[in-house]
Amino acid sequence: MRLPYFRYLIAVAAVFLIAACDSGAANPAATPTAAETGPAAAKVDGTTATRSSKSPATPAATLPTATPTTAATLPNATPTPPATSAPVATVSAGAGPTVIPRSPRELAGPLAEAAWANLVELTDRHSPRASATDEELAAAEVIAERLRGIGYDAALEPFTFEHLTLEKPVLQVNSPIEQKLVSFPMVRSGEGSATGTLVDIGTARTTDILAGGIAGKIALAQRGTLTFEEKAANAAAAGAAAIIIYNNAEGYFGGTLANEAGIPVVSISREDGERLRGMIFSGQTVTATVTVEMVQLISRNAIAEKPGTDPNRGVVILGGHFDTVPKVPGANDNGSGIATLLAIAEEISGRSYPFTVRLVAFGSEELGLYGSKHHVAAMSEDERARVVAMMNFDALGTGPTTGILGDARLLEMTGAVADANGIDASVRMSLPAGTSSDHASFIEANIPAVFFLGDDFSRIHTPNDRTEFVRRELMGNAAALGIGLLEALAERRD
Repeated sequence: MRLPYFRYLIAVAAVFLIAACDSGAANPAATPTAAETGPAAAKVDGTTATRSSKSPATPAATLPTATPTTAATLPNATPTPPATSAPVATVSAGAGPTVIPRSPRELAGPLAEAAWANLVELTDRHSPRASATDEELAAAEVIAERLRGIGYDAALEPFTFEHLTLEKPVLQVNSPIEQKLVSFPMVRSGEGSATGTLVDIGTARTTDILAGGIAGKIALAQRGTLTFEEKAANAAAAGAAAIIIYNNAEGYFGGTLANEAGIPVVSISREDGERLRGMIFSGQTVTATVTVEMVQLISRNAIAEKPGTDPNRGVVILGGHFDTVPKVPGANDNGSGIATLLAIAEEISGRSYPFTVRLVAFGSEELGLYGSKHHVAAMSEDERARVVAMMNFDALGTGPTTGILGDARLLEMTGAVADANGIDASVRMSLPAGTSSDHASFIEANIPAVFFLGDDFSRIHTPNDRTEFVRRELMGNAAALGIGLLEALAERRD
């Protein structure tokens, strides 16, 4: 269904499908989420509104560099329980030059160039930025320093959470040759450690598993045909002590089970999986140890605020996550979102709004939306009630057009901005099962949110998530629409 005019979309209710599953078809959907991830084709449905606009490009300042540091070097960066309220970091009164605001149509081109400069610097100097690592901390400091350079007083919001370990060897092959393989425990994997002989079970259908043939053994299954949960359940029912699922496309991936499994469930790359499978079928006895443990991790958000002129008009939050999955550049997911957020921050630094504008770069989204969950949980009920809207910018740099998804009223307002300024945008009705992003944390708290995203996710969570595949004009369009929505919200009184 084509949607060239958005003013008719008041009744649209976006469906946020957070229940996790994986159909596992070849090249399955990879998404900017803490759910099932990996190389894939389409992420969302929807059609394109055929509008476009281009403006002259202008150069933008680049991100400063930062030396990776440990959490111990940061004030209050030790494990702490969630705060009772979110810290306030403000932009100094009058910070930034007074400017005559340009329209979104005029801004799209310059914002694209500003976002592109941010993206190149962030990706080249600060990738990967795996969740809850020193590299993530260094990137958070860089983002905060960039905001300070614009004129904001930026602060880090540290938080702790429990998650399946990524530090200890999750999978170790013991024989015929000892080696540690890169592997990732799936969300809601069973905990524990299991050692046994590897046995291949195809795609883990019941017909692939020999009756009584895998009791006490480590099952090796290929991704595809069944959901991760179905694979784990079938292996456990046949007596397997753990299951290793290898990719059916190039590279590594992560995954989420809809319910907690009774056995450890981990993922590995297609290359490692096929090598292990080849060893099994050549007659070698392969033994391995799978270990999945819960540990406490430290992460952080980077936050700045621009106070509004009317204390009764509340807060509008603009955010996006800055962490990546391990061992990937993360140019689109989510360098594109953070680069866009920084371009917006610079453009609005000289503008005035009746409401407070809060800018948040979320940490550890890839492990389970932990940064946004913490930020929402840290707000009191009164503080949540004051949040007028939340805008989320995530994986928006590839595909034919800028997608928008979320609260019906915000979709209508964003669409009106797109129509009035000739900016390409398309409404998404939903996300596939098992996918989500930081807007969901706000939706669950009854805070209206709109999600700016792309519609080609074939490279995210893979080594190919590089800047060369990101379209700068999509970042410019998302930034222009975000600023246009800020202006529209400022004009409304209801």
